[in-house]
Amino acid sequence: MTTSTALALLRVFVRPSNTSFPPIPLTSVRIRPPLLKAVRRIPSIQSRSVTTKQPKRKVRLPRDEEITGAYVQIVNSQGHLDPPRLTQEALRSFDREKNFLIQVEPPNGDTPAICRLYDKKTLKDSEKAAAKAQKRSQRVAKKLEMSWVIDKNDLAHRLQKLQDFLEKGARVELLIAMKRRGKPSTENDAEALVDQILEKVKEVGAKEARPMEGQLGKHALFVFEGVRKSA
Repeated sequence: MTTSTALALLRVFVRPSNTSFPPIPLTSVRIRPPLLKAVRRIPSIQSRSVTTKQPKRKVRLPRDEEITGAYVQIVNSQGHLDPPRLTQEALRSFDREKNFLIQVEPPNGDTPAICRLYDKKTLKDSEKAAAKAQKRSQRVAKKLEMSWVIDKNDLAHRLQKLQDFLEKGARVELLIAMKRRGKPSTENDAEALVDQILEKVKEVGAKEARPMEGQLGKHALFVFEGVRKSA
């Protein structure tokens, strides 16, 4: 190998030591961020108010130890007020197993509370009857409808439903009306239909709750009271 050839190869494969390199731009360097542990998010628990339905408390007059006044006056069997006496003394003056001492009027200033003696069994029976009466007044009436011109099958079906409701003790509102484009009913036919209905009500043992409202052959409303079941 000649000297000139060796120098040429040296220039190609070996850079001079004083050769300056261009700066590396920072944007070309990717810095990998450190690995972070995955943190599990815990959902926040939002506070909410929970409304608890409180049972309805029965409102009643104070009785026996519920009477807080120091003195009482008791209404006697003649309907007059006995002289004032200590409440504790009054509670010892009657048979506690058979009677209640019930405050009917609260004390007012220097006037003691006014009380009455009530038989427990009689009071319980009257409260039970009052609760039943209130329940009957709050119940929803069953409703039935029919037209004045009705075939025998439909009438039999309506009368059977009427009977079922009344035997269960339900109040029934029966509306009889004209068909919009139907054949009008004669007065005799209307009376015959009402007779069949009333006969069914009587057969069940029920009764009319109030007189008929409206007019025969047009619009008429009947209200029947169901059979009361014995306790």
